[in-house]
Amino acid sequence: MNEAPTSAAERLRAPAIALVAYGILATLIQLVSLVNELLGHPLEKRLFEFLRERGVEVPDFDPETLTGGLLFGANLVMNVVMGALTLALAIFTIWGGLQMLRRRHHAACMAAAIAACLPCGACCCLGMPLGIWALVVLNRADVRSAFADA
Repeated sequence: MNEAPTSAAERLRAPAIALVAYGILATLIQLVSLVNELLGHPLEKRLFEFLRERGVEVPDFDPETLTGGLLFGANLVMNVVMGALTLALAIFTIWGGLQMLRRRHHAACMAAAIAACLPCGACCCLGMPLGIWALVVLNRADVRSAFADA
């Protein structure tokens, strides 16, 4: 039978590592997404070609159709700005997870766990439960006091 972790550091280890791993995954996905957006959607172009090669009927590739054809590139600007903000949140989540491992900056760790819960990235279905788990652990009295002692 497994026993529950006894120290605050042991309780923090698993959710902190999970937040760091989630942040790294979200960062990589967001970087690919931003580069894809800035280069004119080469991944989607290749997907359309791949489907055509296999006999699937797809329309001609048109990035304006994919993006809704918003006015004069406003969609590109909006996607890049939102992508940059999402990337910043993912990097902040990594930093917050590392601070959890070191038991430093309790409030910043709470903010990073909340950032992981926000549904703005490609892996929000993973970030939400991990962020909630980190919040639950961070709100324990013994864990809060471990931050104050460290």
